Amino acid sequence: SIASSKPSEIVGKEGINAADMAIAAARAKRDAIVAPYYEQAGKVTLGADVVTEISKDPLVARAAKRVGNDPVYQRKLQGMAPDSVAYWQQVKRNLDAGASKAQTAGDKTAGREYIDAAKQLNEKLAAASSEYAQANAFYAKTTKDIIEPLENSVVGVIAKIKDPNAAKVAAKIFSDPNISLQELSNARATISKQNPEAWNGLVRQWMSQKLNAAMKETQTASTVNAAGKFRQSVFGTPADKQRAAIMLPSGAVKDFEDLMYAAEKLASTPIAGSNTMRDTEIKDQLKGTGAVIFKWLTSPRKAVTEAAEQRALEQGTVAITEAFIDPAKRRQLRTVVKMAPSARQA
Repeated sequence: SIASSKPSEIVGKEGINAADMAIAAARAKRDAIVAPYYEQAGKVTLGADVVTEISKDPLVARAAKRVGNDPVYQRKLQGMAPDSVAYWQQVKRNLDAGASKAQTAGDKTAGREYIDAAKQLNEKLAAASSEYAQANAFYAKTTKDIIEPLENSVVGVIAKIKDPNAAKVAAKIFSDPNISLQELSNARATISKQNPEAWNGLVRQWMSQKLNAAMKETQTASTVNAAGKFRQSVFGTPADKQRAAIMLPSGAVKDFEDLMYAAEKLASTPIAGSNTMRDTEIKDQLKGTGAVIFKWLTSPRKAVTEAAEQRALEQGTVAITEAFIDPAKRRQLRTVVKMAPSARQA
């Protein structure tokens, strides 16, 4: 299946279509899994005060009238009363449809208003019904388990690229270490213009691939210089460094190089007693999951072996690669570069 395909196999128009179909199939699977939970929540009757409150929003009120007058929605509701959660679920779907239609038409203002109205309606239904809140929570968990891994993979990246030639070059980034600078430049120009997030996703995947390799490969039987291996995998040759300069945002190449040198220096400094102080300082500077990865990058004897460590690595990989794409997060990373190696001393 495409979910397990190599990037080099997901190319051209057929590859884009296959990627779209894979994600659509995953969403259909998720929807089928959570459907019983929403069906149960739909039977809940809302209080008159709740119905009055949610009807105050003009977009919600108009959507409710449309649901009441549309035989398609009425057929789906199968006689469910206007004060049922099921009825207002259909109202939310009408709002979602309005948002999609507005966005397709290029009306960003209307799209935002529809999205906000649907979001507020969803929150009010969850506040009024614990069953609906539980269904939402299960939906979020299932999305995280089934959809997000696919969307965050090369499949998700390819699905966002609509130009077959650009998709082919995107796949080559992962499979051909000698991809030309011109091909990279053209691909970035095309993909960024079409969908900036698609290019950012491509960069995340590319860096994640290299970081994963650096974290898993041992340099000797007992020592892992992950930061050095990560830097080498990105800047192995002058040509590799030129490719990285095209892939990464402006200024990110220097930040990346400085950070990896700083990590190497910290890793090579002998630990006197406990390294708790050093780890605490890193966490204070980086915050969040990125701190977990930087801890690994600066540990001279740390290998990723257990399943829990692997899951944390995957989460941290996303965090630290995202940090090189986001200018604000890169500024945060720069603070770590200024840390003295003596920070390792307890």
